Formats: sequence, C-alpha cells, structure tokens
Amino acid sequence: MRAPTSEGANELVTAINDHYDNVMFSPSACKGYGGSDFHNYGYWDHATETPREGCENLMEKLLAFAVRQMQSQCPRMQLFSYECNGIGISR
Repeated sequence: MRAPTSEGANELVTAINDHYDNVMFSPSACKGYGGSDFHNYGYWDHATETPREGCENLMEKLLAFAVRQMQSQCPRMQLFSYECNGIGISR
C-alpha cells in the first residue's frame, strides 16, 4: 500500500481530528464524564465508580509524581507542600 500524498495525508489528518473532536465533545461524552472536561480513561482502582473519578485519580497520581520528581531534584522543595485544585499533595 502506498503512503498518501502530502495533500492526501493532510486531508486524512483533518478528517481524523474532526471525527475525534465531534465524538469527544458530543453531549453524550460530556455527560458520561460528568461535565468535567476530562476525556480519557483515567486511573481506576477498586473504589473508582465513574469515568470522572478515574480522570481525577489520574491527575492526582500525575501531580504527586511531578512533585516527588521536583523534590528529588531540589531538596529545598521538600519543605513545601502543594495544593492543586483542592488536592493536598506533599511528600
């Protein structure tokens, strides 16, 4: 199979992006995520009940990881605790 021409590739990318946006921002997708603006699978554990909770769990995990990385690179950062969107994150 031949690769699409540059023009054809651009059209394909545009079509894929348009489809993704239409699906992602559809009323049913927004409702499924509780109007949260999240649109991914998130991080699910035994207590996770909704897609929105899964996404919030993922954000907590990522923020905690980022803080640990910053603290390991700069020991003075260990003196601070962080809050992001009402979620307390510290060492």
